[in-house]
Amino acid sequence: MLNRKSTYLWFALIAINLVGISYYIYSENPAEVAEAPLQTPPVPFSIPPRPIAARDSLEICQADKAIGDQSDVRRIHSLAFEFAELAVHRLPNSATALCLLGRLHLRNDDPEGAHQLWEQASKVDPQSPEPHIDYGHLQLKLGNANAAKKHFQRALEYDSQSQDALEGLCESLLLLGQPQEACKSISLVVQRTPTSYDAWCQLGEAQLQLDAATDAEVSFRRA
Repeated sequence: MLNRKSTYLWFALIAINLVGISYYIYSENPAEVAEAPLQTPPVPFSIPPRPIAARDSLEICQADKAIGDQSDVRRIHSLAFEFAELAVHRLPNSATALCLLGRLHLRNDDPEGAHQLWEQASKVDPQSPEPHIDYGHLQLKLGNANAAKKHFQRALEYDSQSQDALEGLCESLLLLGQPQEACKSISLVVQRTPTSYDAWCQLGEAQLQLDAATDAEVSFRRA
């Protein structure tokens, strides 16, 4: 059973995916998108079936009755998958669309489906940082900091400005006991995005590992 905080987080993640996917699909004229010829993927690929967690009744609906009607939750959840699958169907050569759907599969306890989608994303766009960022976060959750580090480094080879990749690399380095390198990567983020709460906290953690307590206090206060 999920607690209230986990339930709200789940709804936030679904909402983010819906907004991101719908913006991605309909950022152009909807009529033009609908009439555009379907892309042909460079290699044969079938969208993996929806995970059981997405097909069955959501336990989250029973976690907190105050959030809303159970049918509304199911409808929102299904809509997220419909948008994501539509994006991949219309744009099978888009690493962004494939990665978005992969994240939904992972959040529904289907790492195998997520892996298939991210692998396809790498095939259709070998220089896209997105699948490596997703792989990196998955490896962090699995406790494989070294593998995560390699994925984030690869992502930065393709996009040296990626904040997600820099923050992921910093987290990996902290877990590996490499605070000096972590400071270097996360410092780039706080310079570009001085309002980033996560970045300041990561910088503070790295400074603590370096026994720079005064600097760490400043960073935590800035967060």
